[in-house]
Amino acid sequence: MHMSREVIRNIVLAVELLLLGPLVGKLLTLLHAPDGGHAVTPLLSGSPALGIVLLVVVLFLASIVGILDGRAFGVRSGMAGMGCILGWAAFNTGKIEDILRDAAPLTISIKLAVEGLIISVAAVLFVRQLAMMSERDGQHGTGPGPELAISSLVRAPSLLAAGAACVGGLVGAWFVAFHGAKGQTLFAGLIGGIVAGGMAAVISAGSESKSGARTVDPVISACMGLGLASVVAPFSIAFLSGSDPLASALAGKMFPLGHLSGLDWAAGALVGIPIGLGWAGAHTAQDPKQDGVAMDAPAHIAAQR
Repeated sequence: MHMSREVIRNIVLAVELLLLGPLVGKLLTLLHAPDGGHAVTPLLSGSPALGIVLLVVVLFLASIVGILDGRAFGVRSGMAGMGCILGWAAFNTGKIEDILRDAAPLTISIKLAVEGLIISVAAVLFVRQLAMMSERDGQHGTGPGPELAISSLVRAPSLLAAGAACVGGLVGAWFVAFHGAKGQTLFAGLIGGIVAGGMAAVISAGSESKSGARTVDPVISACMGLGLASVVAPFSIAFLSGSDPLASALAGKMFPLGHLSGLDWAAGALVGIPIGLGWAGAHTAQDPKQDGVAMDAPAHIAAQR
């Protein structure tokens, strides 16, 4: 029975990766640059209003896929499902060096930061919804699950874990974001997600309230951290890529983090954070057969692979 469920789960993931992802991501090809090309992001296009509408539609469809997947197969599978959809959406956006031909560097930085904020808020709310579903279904094992009220997400422990995840994610992505090819930027987002998950797990390990509930959910905190990274990183285009960012980009010398868009960060977060959390192995007693959001034990992550 267990093997049968795993086979079904793998088939669903394949459908998300090879069918649903390309179909939903294709929506962004409806956008065109001012010169008629496809070097665009939702806000950096000839029709920003249409871009926002399409971005909201993509986020909505991706979250529905992820929620259904998460309800059927667990939190990590749900995150991977939404991550696959957003990864394809990112794949259908333009390279920053091409976008720099049509817009000023500061304009690009600001619009990418706004996109990153919108996408990261959607990702955090999505992961929180998965957490609440997991809590209702009793998937946190025998111990109390993390506190999931919005107010708990802005308390010092959660913000500290998010800050560590942000720094770790930025550093991790910086090491591999050599150029703007979409496969490279998605890989950079994935590495950033892995490092962010590990940092959030280490910082949040052992955080408990007097009632015994964990005060920090490391997955949500890591998503918040990478969301902040997606807002901060675009400003490296305007301020850390020399006096002529386009020339720097064409010469392969643009500051690495400037290559990533908000969709790259979000896709990397949703797929990479659980991996990083498992590698870090935050030490909380938990039934490894369960699939809660606070995926603290390495055996827990290994059981889901």
